Amino acid sequence: MYVIRVPKRDMLYERLASNHIQAGVHYKPLYKYKFFMQDSLPVTERAFKEVITLPMHTDLIEEDIKKVCEIVNDHVANES
Repeated sequence: MYVIRVPKRDMLYERLASNHIQAGVHYKPLYKYKFFMQDSLPVTERAFKEVITLPMHTDLIEEDIKKVCEIVNDHVANES
């Protein structure tokens, strides 16, 4: 997995999906699980809302990598 932190993660996720690029959202904050039963952690919550996992596997070709980079760079330039 290759995880990055970006503003407006959900918008990036949708843009990647509309270009047939699979991305993911992982690492749910532990305090959200009943086992930990802790109050809200605002910094953790903010980080969770900004992280996205980009594709990284042996089947990626250079063209795929360039497309992912192009979409991420454009998103960051427009949302920062």
